[in-house]
Amino acid sequence: MKQLNTKSLEIKIGSHAANNMFLSLFLINDDSVFGSIASLFKVINNESGVTLIWSIITFSDFYILSIRKMKKEESTNEDQLIA
Repeated sequence: MKQLNTKSLEIKIGSHAANNMFLSLFLINDDSVFGSIASLFKVINNESGVTLIWSIITFSDFYILSIRKMKKEESTNEDQLIA
C-alpha cells in the first residue's frame, strides 16, 4: 500500500471529515455531538469501564501493528541499494 504524499492538508482534512460522516451514519450514541439523528446502529450500553478496556485494547493493538510495520519498512529500505 502506497502512502499518499501531498503538500497540502486538503486530502487529510477531507478523509477525516468522511470518516466522521461514516461513523455518524452507522454508529451513534444519544449523548454524542451528533444528537439523535437516524443511524444504522445505536449504542445503548454506556458502561465506562468496558469502554475504557476496549479503548486500551484497540489503541494497544494499533500501536503494536504500527511499530511492526515501521520496522518492516526500515528493514526493506536497508536492503535496497542506494545509487
